Amino acid sequence: MPRYQSIVFLQGDEADEPIDILYNWQGDERHVRYWGPTAESINSAFTHLRQWDYGEPGEEHEEGDGPIPGDTWTQDGYRMYAHLRLGYIGLDRVVVPEPQDERASEGGIPEEGPADAAGPFELPIRPLR
Repeated sequence: MPRYQSIVFLQGDEADEPIDILYNWQGDERHVRYWGPTAESINSAFTHLRQWDYGEPGEEHEEGDGPIPGDTWTQDGYRMYAHLRLGYIGLDRVVVPEPQDERASEGGIPEEGPADAAGPFELPIRPLR
């Protein structure tokens, strides 16, 4: 399961601008129309949210931890998520785990040397009666 580092989470008034960018807000104070995300608006929203990425490690979490699922997009090692009706938007960095030998982490193979490094193991043979 993928892991993520939180970069920014905005909601309420703080989320208005990036949500407007993402969902193509058009109109005035009395008449609002959201046209929905386009490739251009998604790229613009990613760019807007990346201003909070200072390259420092953030709080790590697994997929499914966090706000109520809404719309989700991934791009260049980032995951952006938003929920128009609940009024939030956020950006996470995708954490890529370092490759390791799964057998060693499960205790199947020791870190150094082959499994039979101690030499052959023999059992005495006894005749059946």
